[in-house]
Amino acid sequence: MDQRCETTNRAIYVDLDGTLIGGDLLWESLFQALRRKPFVVFLIFGWLRHGIAFTKARLAEAAEIDVKTLPYRTGVVERLKAEKAAGRRLVLATGSNEALAQAVAEHLGIFDDVLASDEKTNLTAHRKLDRIRDRVGEEGFDYYGNSHHDVCLFEEAAEATVVAPDRAAHNWQRQTGAERIDATESEIKAAIQAMRPHQWLKNALIFVPAVLAHEIFVASVFVSSLLAFVAFSLTASAIYVVNDLLDLEADRRHRTKCNRPFASGRLSVPNGLLLAAGSIVVAFVISAFLPLAFTGILVLYLFITTAYSVAIKRMLLLDVFVLAGLYTVRVLAGGLPLISSIRSGCSRSRSSSSCRLLW
Repeated sequence: MDQRCETTNRAIYVDLDGTLIGGDLLWESLFQALRRKPFVVFLIFGWLRHGIAFTKARLAEAAEIDVKTLPYRTGVVERLKAEKAAGRRLVLATGSNEALAQAVAEHLGIFDDVLASDEKTNLTAHRKLDRIRDRVGEEGFDYYGNSHHDVCLFEEAAEATVVAPDRAAHNWQRQTGAERIDATESEIKAAIQAMRPHQWLKNALIFVPAVLAHEIFVASVFVSSLLAFVAFSLTASAIYVVNDLLDLEADRRHRTKCNRPFASGRLSVPNGLLLAAGSIVVAFVISAFLPLAFTGILVLYLFITTAYSVAIKRMLLLDVFVLAGLYTVRVLAGGLPLISSIRSGCSRSRSSSSCRLLW
């Protein structure tokens, strides 16, 4: 009986980013701000001179995030509602900006108080712990968190609940046996979905020149065409990732697109950025084994698809012409490995029909 009363009197402090929601409001604020006001990219460096807390505040203002559409972790929210019904005091304690934190608390209607970053203080890790200590005194507290920033709070809490942990939080949980709530799906599966491999079929147009020239079964031509296909596919996947990050708000309002990896919170924005950057790097490494002109076309394709994602897709008629042009670019790209292979063969012998056509 005494133990139950002690637990009831102890407040539960809940992290927001990655814990209460399957996302990070700093990153989401950045992309939504860029989507609404592209010139923000030039202001960020000035904001950062005043610190990360100041930057969070400015991005929160520029992004205008609709907290109603955020990917809340259902299991966590339901458990917190049950704790609230049992008489527990709930406090949202987050490193996100106070304006966004207050909006989330008001939307859910279960939190008694909010601790969050303001323009001067980035309330994470030990700064958050110090703020909580000042409030709870000898009563202690329970804590829900997910990341390496939360480990110091896990260690101080009377009871810790680890939610969809990163590596550091995962290791702490394994060592201590603390309660754990896992994500419903691995990020690897979500990353594969974000890359949209089914869309790679469009890049099969790269093989068309070799097929029409009856050179597809020539080993050098086939390998070069295959490399070109992989490079284009990885570049396309990178653009799909960036497009989804820019369209987070719109996707969450859509009946089916709300299930996409980023919109649903199954894949984090930082990991999405790493996925996009890694795909582009690998694509251009592959292009180094192909004619130099292929790299030029790959750069052109990257530029056009980025422009399409940012602006052109909302321009009637022009978007149709651009999409048609991208199909042509794929065919042209596929012709370059073929021409290079034939010319290499012609340097050894000019007797074939292909050589006579080229020379």
